Amino acid sequence: PNPHRSRGAVMLRVPGGSSRRRRQGGRAQIPPNRTTTTAGIFHVWLGPAWPPYLNLVLHAAAANRRATFYFVGPPLPPGSAIGNVVSLDGRNGTLLRERIATHLGVSIRLTHRKMCDLKPTWPALFPELARLHEWVGFSDLDVVYGDLDGEIARLQEGDELLVPAGMYPQPLANGNLMLFRSTHKLLHAWERIPGWRTALADPRYRALDEWWGVRPSFSDILYDMTLDGNLVARPTARPLVVDVINLFSGKDRAAQQEVAFSRRSAQCPLPSARGRLGSFTSSRRGQAR
Repeated sequence: PNPHRSRGAVMLRVPGGSSRRRRQGGRAQIPPNRTTTTAGIFHVWLGPAWPPYLNLVLHAAAANRRATFYFVGPPLPPGSAIGNVVSLDGRNGTLLRERIATHLGVSIRLTHRKMCDLKPTWPALFPELARLHEWVGFSDLDVVYGDLDGEIARLQEGDELLVPAGMYPQPLANGNLMLFRSTHKLLHAWERIPGWRTALADPRYRALDEWWGVRPSFSDILYDMTLDGNLVARPTARPLVVDVINLFSGKDRAAQQEVAFSRRSAQCPLPSARGRLGSFTSSRRGQAR
């Protein structure tokens, strides 16, 4: 359905073909100046309240003006849903269940982990918002953005996928951060996964958003599209700093080993200025790295 703007509200289609206007209490209120950004990024959260570190994410998001950040879940703190930050009322999963039934045609038992399986489908659940942007995607809620604007500005006309540098050229698929060209081919690439309906209906987490779960995985699909010349992927210019390092054994991606910084007494101070992360150094037991 097409968005209809009136007094800063957006019309959201619900099952049965009817429309209703969502307004106060964390519901979508999108004035025209919020719909002109290059990219749209979805955050989805179940439960009565956002995690306590949300203020860091909101601060960093507000500083990256080339993207609109859609927070689907409980109401955001007062005064934070302004500018390029938009709140969509997703309390208790009601909105998500409506969207899943309408756009995916499956019934899912929603849990925090199961929402990760759904990540590749998030933009497709909100087509009237996805079509407002050239790029659209998802991000983990614990990603504190640096110069995301710079990464978006570097995208070229022929690019179709943006992934963290550490995920390029493989596995491409990841749950941290992905931006897709807002085309049907990219926003519905997950439909190429055989048995995706079965995987989503499974109450267990099947890592549909990653590379190590169902086979063929979302990673396999994207990599095959790349090799077939049907997808142009680009890595970020800067790395995504995470608290876990994936070490692969040869070509066997299933034989990964994980080294957690927290278990090795490592420290990585990340200075922030005007909402954006600055340069950093990492250390372990007082030794600079």
